[in-house]
Amino acid sequence: MELHRRNAAPKSGSNEDVLLIHDGKVFDVTDFLSKHPGGPEVLLEYKNRDVTAVMRGPEPHIHSEAAHSILRLLASSAVDDNRNGVVYENNADSHIRCRSNASDDSCATSDTDQQTDVDWNLPIAGQVSKLGGHYFTWVHQPVEQDIRFFKSDLLEGLTSCSWYVVPMLWLPIMWYFLCCSMQELHRTNGEVWLPWLLGGKNRI
Repeated sequence: MELHRRNAAPKSGSNEDVLLIHDGKVFDVTDFLSKHPGGPEVLLEYKNRDVTAVMRGPEPHIHSEAAHSILRLLASSAVDDNRNGVVYENNADSHIRCRSNASDDSCATSDTDQQTDVDWNLPIAGQVSKLGGHYFTWVHQPVEQDIRFFKSDLLEGLTSCSWYVVPMLWLPIMWYFLCCSMQELHRTNGEVWLPWLLGGKNRI
């Protein structure tokens, strides 16, 4: 099956999109190449090919529901059976256009999305309490997009930081408590318990 895209904007730093077909829908996995657990080579091997059997079958391995959830998020268009397999894309909206002869199930939202009823475009901190018994399912559901935790920009800014911020914050705190411990050790004449290290009461 030959794949073509109409009115598709070229991606920066990429000469060609990497497309996969699954259940009659086309998935643009170009930006997902570096994130694939098996490496980009696996996806490039199936470039512009139908991977329906691969995703459902035991070879090369069984794909989890999480893998299928990620794939659904990457859907970009649908195969037009009336155009001999030519792929077209409507850039006016981001929804999947299902085939005219497709069953309702193929166009339906996933069960997980329906049950959790979480709007990923809104801060999720205020929505978690509404999940109830679906929390465990939701928290293991992968998403391929940026997530905002809080509505407040101040609180949201505290949810992420550069790697060096952690030692800058915690090393002074650790040093403070170490000094306090040494002072307490000196005040009690150096008698401490170290059962986890030396197996008994020791005097320094």
